[in-house]
Amino acid sequence: MMILAIKTSNCFLSYKLFDMADERILAKGKCYRIGLSDSFIIHAKSDCDFIVIEKDIYNFDLAVQEVMKVLTSADNGVIPDIGSIAAIGHHIIPDVDKLDECTIINDNVISEINECIINSELYDASFFECIKAFKRITPNIPMFAISDNAFLKTASNYDVYRNIASDISKKHDLCKAALQGISHRYAAQKTAEILNCPTKDMKIISCHLGLQPSICAIKNGRCIDMTNVAFQTGDRAKYIVRNGYFLEALDFIDINDTSNSGYDMDEYCNHVKKAIAEYMTVMGGLDVLVFTSVSGEKSIPVRENILKEMEEYTGVLIDWTKNENRENELIISLDESKIKVLVIQENAELAIAKETYKLCAV
Repeated sequence: MMILAIKTSNCFLSYKLFDMADERILAKGKCYRIGLSDSFIIHAKSDCDFIVIEKDIYNFDLAVQEVMKVLTSADNGVIPDIGSIAAIGHHIIPDVDKLDECTIINDNVISEINECIINSELYDASFFECIKAFKRITPNIPMFAISDNAFLKTASNYDVYRNIASDISKKHDLCKAALQGISHRYAAQKTAEILNCPTKDMKIISCHLGLQPSICAIKNGRCIDMTNVAFQTGDRAKYIVRNGYFLEALDFIDINDTSNSGYDMDEYCNHVKKAIAEYMTVMGGLDVLVFTSVSGEKSIPVRENILKEMEEYTGVLIDWTKNENRENELIISLDESKIKVLVIQENAELAIAKETYKLCAV
């Protein structure tokens, strides 16, 4: 069974097509700068180099058309027609809180998402535009919504609703918004696999450091709390936005001199360090610290900035040679370190595909 997993944010669309028989990636790619000038697509078949396709992509309808075109093309495609795709899984951002963890997208769900967008100040509703585009262009393929907020709901009511007056939260059904919940859950599951230890026996802090950065405390397999780094509008603009659009691939990678870049790496890392220190206290210790997503995986300066001071007060011992790695999943702490430090490649699309496959297989 083939599942297409979709993630969007502002002006880009990310896709991966999986064969769920062995969870193998058949093809993957991204549409960049949707609705802006100089838009383009990067695409790769399994075990092949990326190709770049320059296209004018004025909206998500055109983006979806181009994705389907390249997936079925004679030269770079991997399927004979779009009917080969059994289902499409969409990542839903946290403001759409009432949806189940994985829900089939029907007219009622679309109506509820639309209501959430109208009644809230969503800073990015691109996922909804993407869903509507797929519905128009691939009407016969079932679609599923996978929510970021589902993982946060495993936390206690105190953590989900804190900082919101109880009468207001009950009246308006409000809770904290969770960024990257899907990514954090995948990171915890992958950590358990690498260390051969169940998540229920570990205290984990997952640092998703990329677009829409987020830190998550995970104890006994459950989310204890989640912090959105630089989530306020001004901070988000300072850290992530340049020239009017969100960056996805540059986020502190290879940036050593940030004096003229529009970034303040020290301030960014201080946000992360504060969250780590808070969560270590709340959980009563820490077994594993995980770095994932663009900066977490690729930016040596970011990891070094965060970990250097931690060596002095937490018992973390880092193999700084391994920290130079940018390509592979690995443990970068020394064997004698009291806290294991892992670098894990983000693969939220696989998590999306797995949840979609579960419902398709029922």
